[in-house]
Amino acid sequence: NKVVALWHALSPEEKAEWESAARPRHMTGYAWFLSQALRPNPGIYLPLQGGTMQGNIYMAKHRLLHLPLPTDIQEAASKAYADALILPATQVEPSHIGAATFDDLQDLINNTMSAGRTSGGLIEASSAAGNVKVNLGTGFIKITDSPNGLTRSFNWPNTIIVAGALPGNIIDKETNYIYIDYSAGVPVPKATTDRTTIELNRMFTLGRVYRDGVTLHIVNSGVNLYNHMRNNHERLIGVRGFERASGGVIAEKLVRYLTSTD
Repeated sequence: NKVVALWHALSPEEKAEWESAARPRHMTGYAWFLSQALRPNPGIYLPLQGGTMQGNIYMAKHRLLHLPLPTDIQEAASKAYADALILPATQVEPSHIGAATFDDLQDLINNTMSAGRTSGGLIEASSAAGNVKVNLGTGFIKITDSPNGLTRSFNWPNTIIVAGALPGNIIDKETNYIYIDYSAGVPVPKATTDRTTIELNRMFTLGRVYRDGVTLHIVNSGVNLYNHMRNNHERLIGVRGFERASGGVIAEKLVRYLTSTD
């Protein structure tokens, strides 16, 4: 209790110094403060009365060893525990100016990433005539229909979409759009003939299938997130080629002569 009281009596600047000193040791500032406070003659006013101190104390290296897993908010933890700790994206902060509204890695993902595929998801004919198999895959998807909604990574399983005449089936003589639906937290491949029903945030396309009886014409072309900037560049080069951005205005100068601006 005396150590805790001394820690809370420190100024924010003093606590920051302890945190900086503890970081190379893979410790919290409080844990490092505690370890130093319990050393013989630590240079910290620490009047101890009563109680029992026990455990593995390595005085030569100023360390407390074989610490149990922490259960209290003020309790010290071992290096192994700290190394194995996985921080959620909400606790990782990119650089920001002042008290920014969006100040963590999850905010960055939510505000800049679209829903889409990262791997897998090949659409192919199933063993039964007219049915479609959507192979297992991975992606990111938003859990609300908002462009800034919480964006999560997920996997989906191998899925068969059967041929038929009902909504959601692979409809004959129609273009069937194959897409992933967030589906209340259990993302799953689905089919629709009305592309306008595919939301921009909680859903994304994988491709399309035109069914002609038992013959399937399949195009795997959906929202792919991987290597997006390079793929977009290659698409522009392949589809648009060389284009005029500005200038090059042609006008008549004299009879049989033309001019062109830069």
